[in-house]
Amino acid sequence: MESKFEVGDLVWAKMKGFPSWPGKVIAPKDEVKKPLKKTLHHFVFFFGSENYAWIPEENIYLYAANRNKFKLNSRIPKGYKEALEAIEDEVKAQPATKNSRTLELPSIDEELAQIFPGSSDSPIKDYSREPMGGKKPKLKKDATPVKDKKERKSIGTGTVGRPPKVKDETNRK
Repeated sequence: MESKFEVGDLVWAKMKGFPSWPGKVIAPKDEVKKPLKKTLHHFVFFFGSENYAWIPEENIYLYAANRNKFKLNSRIPKGYKEALEAIEDEVKAQPATKNSRTLELPSIDEELAQIFPGSSDSPIKDYSREPMGGKKPKLKKDATPVKDKKERKSIGTGTVGRPPKVKDETNRK
């Protein structure tokens, strides 16, 4: 499996029952067992509490890109301020290139080049404006379409009865 994170990345890690906490992806120690689950996990060191845990990749976010999103302003748990100070010190200590790393998405042209590697810049036919294929209903030349079943009965049967209902209010009175 390809990983979004590398050892040394500063991250926000979310564990069940806790808010997202600042941490760092580190290499696991030899005595620590890997999780048995099939999903990709990373070994994270949590600042402030100085604990370690295996965190699923879907619960990890880059610190710099999500700094304001996960920062708590109310109901701040014990040790959270110290954790923020520690990770900010770590950010300042890292080289500038590592500091600004975010998950950059490729442009649409780059993505298309990866999907269709041999294609040239020739225009691609757009099928969205063409009519759908299939059989068209055949109409008889002398037949006139009849909209209502009642009209079908009264046409050509010679029935005498009450006149058709008119929705105009002037005839009603």
